[in-house]
Amino acid sequence: MSNELKLSLENFQSITHGELIFHTGTTVIVGQSNSGKTATFRGLKACLSNPSGSQRFIKNGTKQAVVTLEYNGNQISWRRTPKESTYQINGETYYITIDRRIGKNIACR
Repeated sequence: MSNELKLSLENFQSITHGELIFHTGTTVIVGQSNSGKTATFRGLKACLSNPSGSQRFIKNGTKQAVVTLEYNGNQISWRRTPKESTYQINGETYYITIDRRIGKNIACR
């Protein structure tokens, strides 16, 4: 198994398609203004936390944003459409709903 973390983004903010591989150690991301550095980290955060209002991350003119993380043979994909968020974890799909009683995201199959 590899200790690499692979991050893939599709139609996320200004990024049509992008992939980054983080190797063991320190990774530094540099680039010109407006080149997608912040969008990359927003994508990582969105995949891990399913933030409220995340429909704003969908690239203009597209139907959905997808962020995928791969690590040690496991894959997590976060998909955001204008109406819902879903996760696919190692091939199984989970729909995200908000439990109004506790105000938390709940994953359901």
